[in-house]
Amino acid sequence: MFNKQLWANVSKLHFLESYPALPCPYCKSMNLKLDTESFTARKLSWQARRAYQEQFKDNELMDFANKEDNSFFKLAALVLTAADGAMYQPSQFIAFFKCGMCNENVSSTGLAKIPNNDTSVRQIKVESFNPPLPLFPLSDTTPTSINEELLSSFNHFFSDTCSSGNRLRRAVEKLCLELGYTQERNLYQNIEAMADEFPLEARWLQSLRLVGNEATHADKITEDDLLDSYKVFEVVLDIFRRKHIEPEIEKVALQLQDKFKKPHKQLSLKP
Repeated sequence: MFNKQLWANVSKLHFLESYPALPCPYCKSMNLKLDTESFTARKLSWQARRAYQEQFKDNELMDFANKEDNSFFKLAALVLTAADGAMYQPSQFIAFFKCGMCNENVSSTGLAKIPNNDTSVRQIKVESFNPPLPLFPLSDTTPTSINEELLSSFNHFFSDTCSSGNRLRRAVEKLCLELGYTQERNLYQNIEAMADEFPLEARWLQSLRLVGNEATHADKITEDDLLDSYKVFEVVLDIFRRKHIEPEIEKVALQLQDKFKKPHKQLSLKP
């Protein structure tokens, strides 16, 4: 099941030596841990710092740091503001996560906040995992086209909320396609066409469509909006699990019925 609290926590700065364990994309266990020995960082040059700051017209870095958007440049603004130039080294990093169960590796990149006088309290914010981490378990019963869009959305979540929301919208489009609801003119109408067969799921998907629209045409969705959307979408995807398993369940249920059903006694009608 989707763990909103875990991923809301992962999206923040963390001390390198106490980074939380994550789900392994290979064996699905919660044993993916940061290999601190693989951590490598390079300090951002003054030119690079200026390049990040120039992304913002008003240069009010603290205003951006207080907002919930987590794009790479806005996070850089947060690190730069907290660093104060003399106390910390705003840096980019590369590191590997290793699974304690299957021994597979996942690479990561992002921003690091490294004190000049005490490297034992280094902090990092991962911006990208390779391969992407599933923010909720992706089932084999879900069509590959949907899972691929979701994985892309998951990986953008840590660096660009708008791109993540756009990919979520594409996953909704692929869901309609896989279920055969593609005859209407737009996504709204395709989802509405589902309502006869899946009324509850159609209503939920309309909410996700609005989130995707906001991500595509504006810039006002937050990490929290996306996390709530993933919580909804995970349950919607149960459509495919049920479609996969229902024929078998129907067969088993009929067998049980035939085995234990007692014949009704017929009443004899006396003249």
